[in-house]
Amino acid sequence: MTETHRVLFEAYRPGIPLRPWSLQPEVETAMAADLTVQSGGAVDALRHLIAGDPLSHDDLLAFGRLNFHAFLKGWEPMVALFDEVPILDPAVGPLLVRHSKRFR
Repeated sequence: MTETHRVLFEAYRPGIPLRPWSLQPEVETAMAADLTVQSGGAVDALRHLIAGDPLSHDDLLAFGRLNFHAFLKGWEPMVALFDEVPILDPAVGPLLVRHSKRFR
């Protein structure tokens, strides 16, 4: 019997689409999201964004690092930074709140 394993941190490769944060199984995607947030040093910044708190310049820099870490790991960016107010990917906030102890 062969087991199928999904690679959570496959590096970005040109020509391969970035993975969306809505992938199933949700628990594995949540683990990848949580580890990406930690590696990007964006836990506090993401907490502020999810809570609707005012964002600092350091928070915006953390979102840039976070998106870069997500890209390097082959995932879509977590936070859209092209508007006046950053927008969290709609799949990420609920995912982290449900599965990560850092965002409860």
